[in-house]
Amino acid sequence: MQFLKKHILNIYILLFLALLHISCEERIDSSLLSGEPVLTINALITDQKGPYYVRITKSSSDLQKEFNIEQGLAISRKFEAINNATVTMNDDQGNIDTLEFWNVNLTENPSLGEWIDQGIYRTKHLQGVAGRTYTLTVVYEGKVYQSVATIPSSPPTINEVKYTRSQDPINDSRVPLVSFEESQNYKNYYRFFYIPYSVNSTTNELTSIGGWSDGPNNFWQLVSPQIFIFDDQLLPAKVKNLKLEDDGITSQELPSPNSFSPAIKIKVEIQIHSISKEAYEYFSSIKEQLLFTPNRPFSSAPASPPTNISNGGLGFFSASSVKSILIDGPQN
Repeated sequence: MQFLKKHILNIYILLFLALLHISCEERIDSSLLSGEPVLTINALITDQKGPYYVRITKSSSDLQKEFNIEQGLAISRKFEAINNATVTMNDDQGNIDTLEFWNVNLTENPSLGEWIDQGIYRTKHLQGVAGRTYTLTVVYEGKVYQSVATIPSSPPTINEVKYTRSQDPINDSRVPLVSFEESQNYKNYYRFFYIPYSVNSTTNELTSIGGWSDGPNNFWQLVSPQIFIFDDQLLPAKVKNLKLEDDGITSQELPSPNSFSPAIKIKVEIQIHSISKEAYEYFSSIKEQLLFTPNRPFSSAPASPPTNISNGGLGFFSASSVKSILIDGPQN
């Protein structure tokens, strides 16, 4: 069952990454039909310790290429990973970093083999700091693409977490309920992530479980299909039991206590990210695309997601400040 869930989530992740490109096709159909490739750049920088990651792909001129199932994974053949771009990131304090292509070490990351040719780059020394503005520059085939993002101020501290049964009609699974105090003096937008771990009883080492995104910090958040986003205009000053569950998107719930031996200790990391209004609007649009049901009566296709990539590029460069909490997993 865990093996199956692992592959199901890998499919969700790959579909999500493809959607970051596909969902923008409505505004670039003429380019695709003429065979002109379109570059998509997705990146994330946080105030957590680096490295930070950038993913670059290019549309294929072959519109017949959709998805092939290879070794249980849905691999998009409509987009080509770009592994030979020049990528830099600099801040407003004069610090600059030339990113390196991430040649995944399969010994250290055995589950990330499918990402080797996925156009991933990472920083070497740049550190994200709240309040600083960062410029991402990508040079590819003589064209320069840029994006600018500022890391927002720190999000509130999560002060309580509970669990409740998910709405999943098939699996006996759980989702988190988070509580925190929200400042009403400033306009804020938030995105949440959560991931379960098993704890090694000897070393206390954490290992992600249940088919969740593997890989280093700042990377799994970039590729995660979790879109738990909130506008604080809709939140009270004291947020109580905010449910982190999206109907009909990813089915990424936490396993029930009965899924594992009592001897296995489960921990759950929950992250709250403070994001910009532009990032909130971008992920809101992606979420609409994921939830859209074609041919539903009286429904219309959602608008294409916005982009903050210059020179005709697509995608989004997101910046966030982060607070996290590591707690015991569901007990009942």
